[in-house]
Amino acid sequence: MHSILSILSLSTRKTILITGCDTYPGYSIALELLRHKGKTFSDVYLTYYKETQLIHLLKQKGAHAIRLAASDRSAIVSAYHKADIVVVVPPVSDEQFMHGGTEVFVDAAGEANVSGLVVCTKLNIEQLAELPALKPIKAYEDAYERTKGKVKYASLVRCPLHLDMLWLVRQQIAVEHKLRLPVDPQAKFTAIIEADGARALYNILVDEKFKPGTYELTGSEVLTFSHVARAASEVFGRAIEYAKVGKQELIEYLSKRSEVSENEAIFVVDMLEAVSRGYLSAKNNTLKDMLGKDPMDFVSYLEHNAKDFRPKTK
Repeated sequence: MHSILSILSLSTRKTILITGCDTYPGYSIALELLRHKGKTFSDVYLTYYKETQLIHLLKQKGAHAIRLAASDRSAIVSAYHKADIVVVVPPVSDEQFMHGGTEVFVDAAGEANVSGLVVCTKLNIEQLAELPALKPIKAYEDAYERTKGKVKYASLVRCPLHLDMLWLVRQQIAVEHKLRLPVDPQAKFTAIIEADGARALYNILVDEKFKPGTYELTGSEVLTFSHVARAASEVFGRAIEYAKVGKQELIEYLSKRSEVSENEAIFVVDMLEAVSRGYLSAKNNTLKDMLGKDPMDFVSYLEHNAKDFRPKTK
């Protein structure tokens, strides 16, 4: 199978497209790839369902943005014709996501004859598929299996919980000095910083020592949300109380945010349920190997993003 660099070296376009960029995982990947625009890639295309602030920020950095819906297969194929490489991040914000069928974003890569394909899913998908909002992700892996033979390069990247989900509840921490989530505070999990995940994905694309195939990324440390609250208290210099709440309370909290769709809120809740069930506690060194250094640990993440967890000042 070809490498991404060999594909790009033979292309007159040198273009890449990332789906699901109105969600934080897609946004983070697009942001990392835009750092290499004009070097590794001539153009970076992104797709979205809902035009959020994330999309505006990426446009400002030079991305070409295309609104796509899973219901319009021909438009997806047409967009893919612009790219040599397609990175598929599940478009959780798409209204169709919970009903299935959005794996068309993977199948379209074969129809559009793109040269390279990377599909991002989740760890332990067989167990995660027990949860309604996570079940559609399994279809992406099935679509990857039937599509990978139609492209010159294909990789599947499975990720754990993203620590950046805490940004969605930053107002709880900043204003209420609480962390209210529907998850067992002692349930163990590992998580990655989205910037680390995005850099690892870029390295998969450009470092030829990483061969096409399946990669499972985990965090470098085992956490609990009880530990998260204690660490936040120490870093921010004020007591952060953890309280377990019902799922509907978090869904309503997140859905009141204009930037978060109901689908995304339900998806986050089911990821937290997966944490409670112990489905996301695996730990390995793959992320460290891909980064060539230790991933950012949780305390460093809090210190780096402290301003986002403080009350807004006028």
